[in-house]
Amino acid sequence: MFPESRLPPTADRSEFSRFFKQSLKLCGVADEDCLQSRLQKTPVDLATATVYAERAVPMSKFPSLPENPEMVEVFATHPEGFELLCAYHDTILRGPSPLSIAERELIATYVSGLNQCDFCYDSHRGFAEVHGIAPESFELLVSDPAAAGIDERLLPLLAYARKLTQAPSSVNDADAADVYAAGWSEKALFHTIAVTGIFNLMNRLVEGTGITTDPLRRNATRDRAANEHDNPTPYAGFAKRITNASESGILGDSMMGGGWEDSSLSSRSTASSP
Repeated sequence: MFPESRLPPTADRSEFSRFFKQSLKLCGVADEDCLQSRLQKTPVDLATATVYAERAVPMSKFPSLPENPEMVEVFATHPEGFELLCAYHDTILRGPSPLSIAERELIATYVSGLNQCDFCYDSHRGFAEVHGIAPESFELLVSDPAAAGIDERLLPLLAYARKLTQAPSSVNDADAADVYAAGWSEKALFHTIAVTGIFNLMNRLVEGTGITTDPLRRNATRDRAANEHDNPTPYAGFAKRITNASESGILGDSMMGGGWEDSSLSSRSTASSP
């Protein structure tokens, strides 16, 4: 019915067929009985429907990973520089700063919302809430920060972050002057810039690799955020847990069984290896 060469290499063919039939209807083919005669007149329908079907069948951007990889699976497979990146997260998001942890996590959430990166938005919204940002503040945070009920002094910082995210070359001296006029220091501005830079990078790493999460794991992430409220290095700890999971071979759904966060996993794995 459809060209075998167009099938995604990892797709389940019955699943593809189901999506293909649905896509034919989107292209104006009411049922399979009229398919052949219709294709004789408008062969483009077949190609268009095939494209729709290919897009509908879940596929991983990396054939060696699951269809919807978790962050732990992506970075356990491609760990280059991840621990250093997480260490910088801790320095900027948890180190000494004129901005509170809650404010820095709010900026991270805001940038992720601007980039429509749901994974990072939800994760860092959880951190921001744990550190004191009211949940209702997020309803209008991205669309209308001035109406979100946050401290007005944060508005020029968010405006700077928005420009830096959406049109970096348009940031000018007046934008910095607005920050200083609100009573912020140069260090506060630099930390805003650093958080914005980190999350523009992270949003693109997440979206580019296709990282996703399910509700159960999302709840676990929020629980960890609450448990690590006073931890000065939660991101470096996460990088270590990824290393432990990788060395122990505990990835994907098996993570739901628990134990992958145990700091002794690495040593146990080493001890039990041949």
